[in-house]
Amino acid sequence: PEVIEQIRALKTITVTEVASGQVHKFSGVVQATDTSSLSFEVSGNVKEVRVELGGKVKRGQVLAVMDSQPYRLAVQAAEASLSKDKADMEKARLEFTRQKTLFEQDWVSKAAYDQALASYKSAKSAVKYSTSQLNLSKRDLKKTVLKAPFDGTIAKRKVDPHVEVRTGQKLFEINASGALEVALEIPETAISRIAIGTPVLVTFH
Repeated sequence: PEVIEQIRALKTITVTEVASGQVHKFSGVVQATDTSSLSFEVSGNVKEVRVELGGKVKRGQVLAVMDSQPYRLAVQAAEASLSKDKADMEKARLEFTRQKTLFEQDWVSKAAYDQALASYKSAKSAVKYSTSQLNLSKRDLKKTVLKAPFDGTIAKRKVDPHVEVRTGQKLFEINASGALEVALEIPETAISRIAIGTPVLVTFH
């Protein structure tokens, strides 16, 4: 008899890669890579605030201005003091030159010469001190204007016009433009499973 070929049914199985590890979810905060807290380096009354929260700023842009009148007066006083000390130094120099000439001719005593020399040195020291005070006053005057150190966004604003502020009091926080980073906390039980280069999925809510 004729042999009839039988077709056998085959059971197919799809082979897949077995998943390894577990999925971990962590909450975090996206923040600027570079951020800076800004404050005046001198104390006084804030006259103007020229930026708003969330505003974009450029490097060197003025953020706030302090009442500079007291510092301008301090500069004027330092300039007047320096002028007076320079005039006194010139008088002391002339007197020292005169006493030196007389001493070399044996017309005055060594004590008179030494006194004139001491007065001249003291006058020179006074001029140096007054010059330093003037430079400090000018520096403080410049610090009555607060400027942005780099391009960025105003993340915090803690000052309004006509408010008295102290030296070093934090008034603004600025986030630099550019790269961002995610700051998050990872439990100690999971930290050993994470390594540099591990792929992650970041979602925003």
